[in-house]
Amino acid sequence: MTKPDSSFKKTTSQWSKIKASWRGLKKIRRLPELDDLQMQNQQLKREIDRLRASLEELKRRAETEWDLALDGPGAGTFDDFYFAFEEHFRGSRELVKSRLGIYLPYVERIRGINASLGFLDIGCGRGEWLEFLKENNIAARGIDLNQRMIDETQARGLESERADVLTFLRKLPDDSLCGISGFHIIEHLPFAVLMTVLAEARRTLAPGGVLILETPNPENFIVGACNFYVDPTHHHPILPAALGFMLSQVGFKQYECLQVSLPDYLGGTEGVPSSGVLKALAEHMTVGQDYAMITFKPRIN
Repeated sequence: MTKPDSSFKKTTSQWSKIKASWRGLKKIRRLPELDDLQMQNQQLKREIDRLRASLEELKRRAETEWDLALDGPGAGTFDDFYFAFEEHFRGSRELVKSRLGIYLPYVERIRGINASLGFLDIGCGRGEWLEFLKENNIAARGIDLNQRMIDETQARGLESERADVLTFLRKLPDDSLCGISGFHIIEHLPFAVLMTVLAEARRTLAPGGVLILETPNPENFIVGACNFYVDPTHHHPILPAALGFMLSQVGFKQYECLQVSLPDYLGGTEGVPSSGVLKALAEHMTVGQDYAMITFKPRIN
């Protein structure tokens, strides 16, 4: 058995060592080098705050200068610019609507879902798809960040509102939509935002609900190398295989890829050799200028 005196002395000795170590640490903390580092750290924090404030001011000025720089009938803001841009490059409303019939069979498949559930069009633009759905007795509403687009759709008696896609989707309950569409919207989104949108679409769709996403097709060489970059607000092209993989990662089990807007500037592959470089080149020149990825939320068994 250890004697009490021995235990006390041992404990006292350990405490003395701890106090000595603590005094050493306090001396280290008082080193001028550490004081200098702390001062530099505070200066860096102040500089970061200053730069952040400057960045916000630059953004505000850029938006103001952008608004002032634009000129011409109906111009003056970015919304006005992009509305005019769509009018010039996307084609007339009649042309766009004439291409939407290929999606009707997929829309027909959701009619058995609860009739009270609505259809959401993300980035509804001028409202061609909303109008198409209304004509086919599908209750739909659209969202867009561009106020000029919203004004256009509302003037036609279509339900729409100015809203950010993630903010809007996150407010919706689970299984609350029979369909979601996005025509030429995903190429405008950063990758992290796109993946979140896909996950939110999976959550908010009712079982059996449809997701339709149309986007420029980079497998068409003219689109991938040239036409995609006409729109300065595009982020990057998305290959069909990549989009299919993204869908699978958020829980969509199966999907179908449609070739859309087949080019009319070439005579197809007739007369092209059946193999070799020319055949491969012809195939990539004549595939759809756009493609649509269509998937349904799995039904609960």
